[in-house]
Amino acid sequence: MWKKWAIILFFSLVLSPAHGDKVILKNGSAIKGRILEQTENRLSIRTPSGTFSLMLKDIKSVHKDSPYENHLLDARLKLAQKEIGSALASYLEALELGLPFPRFTEHFLKYQESMNEAFSDASDYKKDRCGEILLKLSENFSGDLSLDKATTDTLEFLYVSAGFLAQTAQKQKAMDIYASLPLPFYRAFPLKRASTINFLKKETQRQTSLGNFDQAMETLEKLQNLDTTAGRTSKTLVYLRWAARLREQEQYSEAALIYSNKIAPLSREIAENRLNHLFDIMGNKAISTNEILEVSSLVKKHARILKPEQKNQRLARLFRSLGELLLEDENTTDALKYFREGFISSNRKDMTLLALYDYSKTLARLSPPRYLEHFQLGIFCREKGLKKFAIQHFHSASKEPRLKSSAQKQLLLIKTGEQIETLKQSLELYDNSEYTKALDMLQPLLSDAATSDVLGEASRLDQLCRGQLVLESNKRPLKALIAYQQAERHFLLEDYDQALVKLELILEAFPDTPIAPKARNLLILALRKSDLARLEKPGASYPDKTKGRKAFPKPGRLQSQINTLLDSLNNE
Repeated sequence: MWKKWAIILFFSLVLSPAHGDKVILKNGSAIKGRILEQTENRLSIRTPSGTFSLMLKDIKSVHKDSPYENHLLDARLKLAQKEIGSALASYLEALELGLPFPRFTEHFLKYQESMNEAFSDASDYKKDRCGEILLKLSENFSGDLSLDKATTDTLEFLYVSAGFLAQTAQKQKAMDIYASLPLPFYRAFPLKRASTINFLKKETQRQTSLGNFDQAMETLEKLQNLDTTAGRTSKTLVYLRWAARLREQEQYSEAALIYSNKIAPLSREIAENRLNHLFDIMGNKAISTNEILEVSSLVKKHARILKPEQKNQRLARLFRSLGELLLEDENTTDALKYFREGFISSNRKDMTLLALYDYSKTLARLSPPRYLEHFQLGIFCREKGLKKFAIQHFHSASKEPRLKSSAQKQLLLIKTGEQIETLKQSLELYDNSEYTKALDMLQPLLSDAATSDVLGEASRLDQLCRGQLVLESNKRPLKALIAYQQAERHFLLEDYDQALVKLELILEAFPDTPIAPKARNLLILALRKSDLARLEKPGASYPDKTKGRKAFPKPGRLQSQINTLLDSLNNE
């Protein structure tokens, strides 16, 4: 029997809390804990080491502590069993029973390590439940958080509770608590400051990815109070993603406002680039008069962000498209109005547009035009450079037998003009040694079944291009050989980097030449030599083989061969 009381006495002295109920035994021993139940014969008391059932006849006296202290003891005992939710609930009950807040924070921080362990082992569901209780615990402090009015324990408790909340569904509340802590607190604890900054950065990224851009900006504002370096760049990135999301949803006006009002103060260059991109997208998608007008009004509204020449060119293109669209609707009056606005924007008159206007106005008066009028309109359009319309009218005029021959001659004249223009462009490509492109451009002319003088010239140019390609092909082995000999010379001089450059050129540009296999073998050897040189002298540059003498040796047999090959290549 005495052994039992010895064990109880040991645990009551070593493991008992400073507060709680106390039972004095008749043998002089004292047990501290939480009295759970008392009957006519027995009394149950729970201690950190376990629950004991005592006979009343062995008890001398019973002393009960205040209710809230007993709840603190409950919290301690539940933490020992890793019942984190029940422990937090006991803290909340203690505060509701009048536990002073400083006493609560003292106890909370004392057993913080046990709380961390129990919280990390809890499921996500239990963590979320704990988060709800932690919110109520933190709301019990309603004072000023400045250091002269809030104790260090209070600030520490709020910091720790924010850390728990950050792992639950209460991330917004965690962020608010972190942001409310005074700067002197963070200056005193640099590691806490770094941890808070990291959390706020992750929250900014998370909210941005979810499309919660307003919250992301609020988080970013809080982050800037702790980390001024997370300013312009982070803000710009969030605004860019925000505007991109609006652009994808075709909310173009709202996206333009973000570029102009939010990003421009941070980076005018980025805002200008994104606005131009936005206007390009809008312009490409605009297919109606109203849509083009919307783009032009946005360009004018945000013109201060664009360079003057960008704004003017963009408006000129938009007004041209708008005028052409109005001409299709036979609205010549408004079309001329927007053509003139385009001329003002571009600072020049576009004679093609004026011709198109005259044509549309004339066409509107002829309803429907007769065959002769079709022919006359075709002549007018051909002379004004409106080939598409000219072809349409000549085809219509050719339906009249008396005009068929003349209309076909006019169509042939237009076609010949197009062929001459194609031949001219092919000649320019030939002069620039772009033989393959010239051949591609000539193919439609050569495939045309109709014979003409242009076809003959196209055939001669085709032969010239093919001849030049043959010459180029014949020079390939020679060029590859020269490059290989140059690489070999660099290799012998132990200039492995330059040797590798030449050898890689051979393998990329002349992989089908006879020298390519030798180049591949020499490249492998040069790589090994280069690696060996680096291993022998780590961090050092390659030895200067020309130090103390001229940069290049006197031309020897190899150099003479190279010079001879270069001369022959130049002669060809």
